[in-house]
Amino acid sequence: ESSNVPVLVLDNCSPLAIGTVDANMSTLYPNPTSGILNINLNKTTTVSVAVYDLNGRMVFENNNFRATSIDLQHLESGMYLIKIIGDGFNYAQKIIRK
Repeated sequence: ESSNVPVLVLDNCSPLAIGTVDANMSTLYPNPTSGILNINLNKTTTVSVAVYDLNGRMVFENNNFRATSIDLQHLESGMYLIKIIGDGFNYAQKIIRK
């Protein structure tokens, strides 16, 4: 007995994040996070930080980020994408809010 099963084929997909960390980025932790996400840059610099939900809605933005952590406690549990843009680098990574 055979059955027809729909198959979704994705073409030309690009990853949300690459496995290597940019030389300007030191650490992004803890991931998963309970709400406070630490960002430790190798260079002391001002960056733009944005966090998006999986529907593409921006849930956090700071275009003059100089701090060492982001408070995401207001977000519901789930998966998000963080983008960090600085002088000469552009970094994106999935983060999980517990």
